[in-house]
Amino acid sequence: MDSYISFDEFGITEIRCMCCGEPVAQRTYVEVQSRVDPSKKEKVLAISRFSNWKQINVRLSDGTSCSPIVCTDCNNHPDPWDYNQLMDQVKRGWEEELKFAGKDQRQLKHLKHLIKNLKIIEEV
Repeated sequence: MDSYISFDEFGITEIRCMCCGEPVAQRTYVEVQSRVDPSKKEKVLAISRFSNWKQINVRLSDGTSCSPIVCTDCNNHPDPWDYNQLMDQVKRGWEEELKFAGKDQRQLKHLKHLIKNLKIIEEV
């Protein structure tokens, strides 16, 4: 799996489990009441989480934490987490977000340098 997250010109299109690649969320349209004119409803883009969405909290080697996204099947699996695989997906996700935000190669290179040795220490 290349990355757990997919983008197009409008933003995130799909989020997949960082372990197995199973879809756990996708972009959709929802109707919301207009703040300007309460009698109107507008369609807006939103991310819809599926019932198999789960996040685990982990501590990173720099003392910070993050919450990798997994599906309920992987979360309930008795085998221990592959922290290297999860960390690779987290790093790819950060890179994808910077690319989508229009950051240049120098900024991407700087991010890669900052996170090069970052590892998941434990689940918290």
